[in-house]
Order: sequence, then structure tokens, then C-alpha cells
Amino acid sequence: MFTTLFGFCNTRSFLDVFFTIYGAFAQNGCACGCYLVLLKCTMKNTVNVVAALIWQQNKFLICKRPSGKARAHLWEFVGGKVEKGETMKQALRRECLEELALPVEVGDVFCSVCHEYDDVIVQLTLFNATACAQPQMLEHEDMRWISPCQVDDFEFCPADEVILQKIKRLADSD
Repeated sequence: MFTTLFGFCNTRSFLDVFFTIYGAFAQNGCACGCYLVLLKCTMKNTVNVVAALIWQQNKFLICKRPSGKARAHLWEFVGGKVEKGETMKQALRRECLEELALPVEVGDVFCSVCHEYDDVIVQLTLFNATACAQPQMLEHEDMRWISPCQVDDFEFCPADEVILQKIKRLADSD
């Protein structure tokens, strides 16, 4: 029952969640327990993140997260959080400049996924992007250009797994 109720927390408004949980507990004679459940639901933040799928010939760019950050040493697409007042495309251009000193032309959305980690819910939007210069490693431990068939050789952030499977499927269909 708790798994189902927690699922509502990610997709419905606070009041919808409250009344759904309150009703479930009230039917079972323990409405006071709903406050603890609501506290747990509201503690996990949802973060809007953007990332770039940058191709060079038949390879795409991946970066290795640095020490000291959540999910350190895992591979990811370049990108980051959307700040207040930014559009997703503005955020992606800023992140590429900050992390790789890389100006990019941001194209259309390649894929969008929502992934729940233990500490945060990530709404990740991956854009097709074109590099306007060579990337420089400013923040990451490493960066590589890899082909879709090399994906399984790297350990990626879990939020990227669905996206990587899509890239591999599209490459296999060509």
C-alpha cells in the first residue's frame, strides 16, 4: 500500500496526495498516520535537468562525474539543473559552457525521462545538440566519444539507462 501511495507523490498535487492518503488511512481507522507518510512524500525534491546528445561522426560525447558529487565516477551526458528563470535550452547552453567551455546549438528533444533516486527525483530532458568548438574538460574526471555499441563498457547514471537503450536501438536499426 505504501509503494502505491508514494507513487502518487511524484505525479499528483499535494492536496490530491493528502486526500488520497487520508482516505486510505481513514477507511482503516488510522487517519493520524497519514501525516508521517505525507512528510516522507514531500521531503524528496524533483529537479529538472537538461543534457546534450552531441554527435561527432558516429560517436557521441559522455563525461565522467567528478568526486564529491552525487553519483560520483559514473558516466553521463553533459548538462545540469535548470535554474529559476531559465528555459531548458538556455540552461543547456550554460551548462555546456560551464562544464566543457563548449558553445552548442541546441536542437530538438531526443528523449525525456523521469528517474527516482534515493535522494531526489530527476526529470531529465536530453536534447540533440551540435558542438561549435572542441570540448575542454573543466569539471569532469574524463570525457569520451563513444559509439552506441560501446555503451555497455561504461557505468552510467541510472537515469540515463532508458536513453542509452534508445540510442542503441536506433543504431541497430540503421
